Amino acid sequence: MAFKISKSETYQRQIDVVTVSESGRHEKENFKVTFRRCTNEQLDELRKKTGREVLQDVVAGWSGITDDDGSALPFNEENFEALLQIPAVSFALVKGFWDSIVVAQEKN
Repeated sequence: MAFKISKSETYQRQIDVVTVSESGRHEKENFKVTFRRCTNEQLDELRKKTGREVLQDVVAGWSGITDDDGSALPFNEENFEALLQIPAVSFALVKGFWDSIVVAQEKN
């Protein structure tokens, strides 16, 4: 397959999150996040930032996140900040972003 140099500005990735339920059992849930593509120079700058700062720079949207009633939560600053308060989610997002970069580099 030929390499296409022109890419969209964003890409989606499934994020798997393991949380502990009220009964103490581990539950695996997932959602899709939209990340902004970065150049090598931008990645160098991101490596100097905290995980939270990285996410604030690269997350552009999501799907599959709902409220307690099962209604889809829109991507906005307030909901994004609430999501980042959940340690398992923020860890999974940071890992998902950096893994997407590493996998892309390994395949090339």
